[in-house]
Amino acid sequence: MSLRAVIILLALAAWGCASDTGEKRVARDYPAAAAPQGVTAICDLVFDVRANGSTENICAACSTTAPANPAMKAAFERSAKRTLKGWKYSAPDGARKDVGTQLTYGMATDSGEPLPLPEPPSNKTCRPSQTTEN
Repeated sequence: MSLRAVIILLALAAWGCASDTGEKRVARDYPAAAAPQGVTAICDLVFDVRANGSTENICAACSTTAPANPAMKAAFERSAKRTLKGWKYSAPDGARKDVGTQLTYGMATDSGEPLPLPEPPSNKTCRPSQTTEN
């Protein structure tokens, strides 16, 4: 079966900013090691928004369809963090802390049939004020 990588980046308003929409959303490449293997992922992110709208203190927790492969999980977490670093929010009320969103990395076959997605991350690694930069 031949696979075609399709990144589905769903910026879902989550805890912290239910009505916000980013001014600038940058999509990154699908992790190179994941595409040939047909691995999909869902990533929960918690971050802060500076007064100028840029993001910082980004924490990513991802689940993948290859749970026995921690390197794959780490590749998606790096990709999610790089993606979010390129986003710019409108911050009319100034800086905000512990904003949340979710990114979904999906793939489809050449015929357009979507591959299964994993369950969302159950480990809430990214709690407010527990952030990591990479």
